[in-house]
Amino acid sequence: MLKLLPLIFAMACGPSTVEFGTDTDKLVSTEPVEPYPWATWETCAHNIGDNPCNFELMDQNGLQADLYQHYGKVILLDFSVMWCGPCNSIAPIGDIWTEAYGEDNFVWITVLIEDTTGGPVDLSDLQAWTTTYSISGPVLASSRDMIDTTEPLEDGYPITAWPTIVMVDRTMKINNGMNGFNESTIQTWIESLL
Repeated sequence: MLKLLPLIFAMACGPSTVEFGTDTDKLVSTEPVEPYPWATWETCAHNIGDNPCNFELMDQNGLQADLYQHYGKVILLDFSVMWCGPCNSIAPIGDIWTEAYGEDNFVWITVLIEDTTGGPVDLSDLQAWTTTYSISGPVLASSRDMIDTTEPLEDGYPITAWPTIVMVDRTMKINNGMNGFNESTIQTWIESLL
């Protein structure tokens, strides 16, 4: 089992300022508006028990998707590459498990790190992946920028094998992680979190 090492850096979804108007009859506010008001932690990290840092990546529809939009669900993060045989083998499982566990309760998010040639993932790669494996769940384009195996960790997840699975519970805390894939172990993790 992967021991997820500490990684602390500023949250990617920092506050923004909103101004409602300048007339005396309108409300004017320069108070920060949090996109996720439930996110009260000041730091994020990628070790067991910590809140993972948010990320915003392009999905198979060309839209921006982020991790925090799935708050309240059990989240399986599948870090895969398109050239990996085991990654290809598990690709269709996400939709099967989402149906079995209920899409309001569980989401499988595939984060593709490399295309079939080891290069960057683009929209056509995401669409090819979802078409090949008949996937409707989120498939996101990323890069090796999400990986960090140096000590001390400064950026990314400690990914050392494909696929790498990270489980996030309903309160947005990392619960477990694994390099590789063991179906019965991961199902046990999911069922314990539901």
